[in-house]
Amino acid sequence: MNITVNRPASRTWNFLGVNGAKIEWGEGAELSETRLSLPADKSAGRLSAISEPEGEYSEKRIVLDTRPGENITLVETVRGDENFLTRLEINAESDTRVRVLQLFMPGSGAVLRHESELSLGSGADVSFITATLGDGDIYADTHCELMGDGSSFSSDIGYLCRGENRININLTVEHTGKNTECRIDASGALTDSAKKNFCGTIDFKKGCSGSHGAENETVLLLGEGAENKTLPVILCAEENVEGTHGATVGELDEPTLFYFESRGISRDEAERMMARAAIVRVASLSRDEEYADAVLSALDTLLAENGGGVDA
Repeated sequence: MNITVNRPASRTWNFLGVNGAKIEWGEGAELSETRLSLPADKSAGRLSAISEPEGEYSEKRIVLDTRPGENITLVETVRGDENFLTRLEINAESDTRVRVLQLFMPGSGAVLRHESELSLGSGADVSFITATLGDGDIYADTHCELMGDGSSFSSDIGYLCRGENRININLTVEHTGKNTECRIDASGALTDSAKKNFCGTIDFKKGCSGSHGAENETVLLLGEGAENKTLPVILCAEENVEGTHGATVGELDEPTLFYFESRGISRDEAERMMARAAIVRVASLSRDEEYADAVLSALDTLLAENGGGVDA
């Protein structure tokens, strides 16, 4: 059946093509569930969740249970050659610190859907670091509610989209509590005829005085048929708040190419370097050697399949 996913928090003109995405999805997909938590005698630790499809259409629900004051790193890997929906739910209790390190790798022709639902208590801090790779289509939809006073959320996203693949990202942060903060930073490269939509919404609800939010995206177009749509949105129902957004979209300009060429680096090699940059950035931000190695290994494998280039 045809369904609509990744509906933004605020609709705009339909002709822009950013009010959600229509995809085919099978009925009666098998659902599995995994619950994760630290052992009762530990207040800090690293957890891992590897998700793979179990049929043509399958779904999985991952629930992270937290206790006040815990410090958790969750490494989430989603991969496979079939259509797959993964739902991640996190209820971050007061003063909890949660770092989520994600690696998305759909196989050729597969559709990967990932939905995140986050609720943060007072003083809680949740950060997402996401590497988006693979040869399939990716639809990521994240909704974060900063309910508790002083809670915070950050998201660093790196992507490389090639061939005729699609990446569609919808991320909404609702500021409900006072003195809450969010930061959204996305960057990546599109080659060939790849298409990417990114909708980031910062929603200041009435009563969230003293809150701050910022979002930014940098997009590098490396293909004649590449298509990018970026929709940064700030909604505001409270006066004493501060929100900023921005986006930079473009190709490698002549001064940059001249800089590379003056150092003996060809245009093709410069494009390869720049296409890798966003993924390398999120790997280094993770401060997690095992995750960084997995991300860079997946990136090298992906590029090696094309003889080391970025073209599909």
